[in-house]
Amino acid sequence: MNTMATCADGFIKSFSNQSELLDFLRGIDGNTVWDRKKANELRFEALIPESEKVQQLTESYRQRGMEDVINDTQKNAKLLLNVNGATYPVRRTAFKTIFERARVSGNSLTEIPREQLAEVLNYCMDVAKGQALIKHSEEKVCAVHAGGDSDYAILEISELFSRTAEFLAREFPKNTFLGASFEHAFVTGAWSLCDDSLLDSYRQALIRHGLPASGLKAAVRLSTSDVGTSGANLYPTLMTANNRSVTLGHNIKLAHKDGATLDDFDEKLKMIFPQCEAALERLANLLNVDVRYPKNAMLAVMKHIGIPKKLSFETVALFIAQNGEGACTAHEIYYGIAEAVFQLQSEGASGTKIVELEDKVARALNVKWPDFDMPMEYKW
Repeated sequence: MNTMATCADGFIKSFSNQSELLDFLRGIDGNTVWDRKKANELRFEALIPESEKVQQLTESYRQRGMEDVINDTQKNAKLLLNVNGATYPVRRTAFKTIFERARVSGNSLTEIPREQLAEVLNYCMDVAKGQALIKHSEEKVCAVHAGGDSDYAILEISELFSRTAEFLAREFPKNTFLGASFEHAFVTGAWSLCDDSLLDSYRQALIRHGLPASGLKAAVRLSTSDVGTSGANLYPTLMTANNRSVTLGHNIKLAHKDGATLDDFDEKLKMIFPQCEAALERLANLLNVDVRYPKNAMLAVMKHIGIPKKLSFETVALFIAQNGEGACTAHEIYYGIAEAVFQLQSEGASGTKIVELEDKVARALNVKWPDFDMPMEYKW
């Protein structure tokens, strides 16, 4: 494991080989320590390079050949955590859980000077009750979860991916690994199920409506995080002939709480086939829903499901350019809305933002389309 590379807050790594992914994740988990402490024992301080304490800390990392850990923290979180006499650099991924554990909120918290932020956090931690569950990984504090018995449940990421790979090998023996991406806030990977029986009914529905039905593949994606941004979530998806991903309904979710275990995740894996079948049936039903005013309906639905205005207008403009403004089906519009995900990916958005958008797109499978099919020009 190259700690000097993986320590960076902005570290991202892509994988095209499943074995390499699993080996990498095992290495990350092997370098991870979970530590439970009393919340009121935690003390934060700003990382000020000129201070004597930080200079001593920097020298100690330099002697271990890890000065880049401090330099990267100075560029990003600019915060240190003190616990029982030990001092640890903080990763930006930890901010979300630190604020939650301190019970403070506000978009401006990460913008104020770090000396003031540390003071606010320490006042809050002074009155905090219970435990804090601290995740240390790749030389930094990555998260500070609530540490009670019913609070954060640890689900090792390497185990989640290993169990997914093993399940798919057993239940979908022809499956193929499509790729994966790792960042400190989020890990995601996808597999093509290569099971034609899943798509038989949907393909027949497409053919009845005179639409192409070749090149389609059912797939599943696992997305997860252990820094509070995501549960262990499985996303049934449809891969189109032009290799675009279309979200098939809501994800199969296991939250990191209430004593969740890897055995619970095994039960979620068993839901992949029935979830795909049900979602494909809903998608096929959209072939029978006529939309007379697609531009207005598409904009109204995208606002209704929470997609940002700018992205919505860009996606609608693309759809109209490709399909015109004539009447169509809700099925065509759903495919058009799914293009928003590809646009966001093209802009280099993080995995977290892409998954958030996919969750919103999935809601369009269940809207009442006639309620949004209005003749007047839609006003956002």
